[in-house]
Amino acid sequence: AMRIIDTAYKLLNVQTGEGRTVLLLIAYSLCMGGAVAVFYTCSTSLFLSSFPRNELPWAFVAGGLLVYGLGAGVQRLQRYTSSARLNAWLLGFLLVSVTALLLTPADVHSRWVYFVLFLWNRVFVFINGVTFWATAAKLFNFEQAKRLFSFISLGDVISSIISYFSVPVLLSFVPTHQLLFVTVFFLLLCA
Repeated sequence: AMRIIDTAYKLLNVQTGEGRTVLLLIAYSLCMGGAVAVFYTCSTSLFLSSFPRNELPWAFVAGGLLVYGLGAGVQRLQRYTSSARLNAWLLGFLLVSVTALLLTPADVHSRWVYFVLFLWNRVFVFINGVTFWATAAKLFNFEQAKRLFSFISLGDVISSIISYFSVPVLLSFVPTHQLLFVTVFFLLLCA
């Protein structure tokens, strides 16, 4: 079994001592890619079924402002805490906020909940960038990064493809808003 792992590492250009870190980052990338893809599909579908399409530009502007504010807040927090702790807080925030949106009672479900869900797409992408790529950039030097980043990000690509193709199948069993359960499951795996 060890020879197979060593051969695989050699084929993938993973050097001694990098294997465990690379595997953990690929696992995180797989789970976060699935979470992002399912959340994006769910929130975009709910937004487009609740708002006329001419509202879409305003939603993108609002999402940009939200991420700008979140980025300013994260930048401040970086001065006072370690990146590992900040990443844990951000992932926890994402998990709690998506769970709260999922558990919003059905009688409260208005089109504005779907608007917030749509805005949260940008939050997802921002937090993924901070928690994943900023961490990977700190773990590897420039030469390692050039060699490993394309391989590590393959997990995100594979899980996105699988998730996007599985959504039509899932929708035959559950309503659109319940796809958020899949997102929460993937976020729990990330945590």
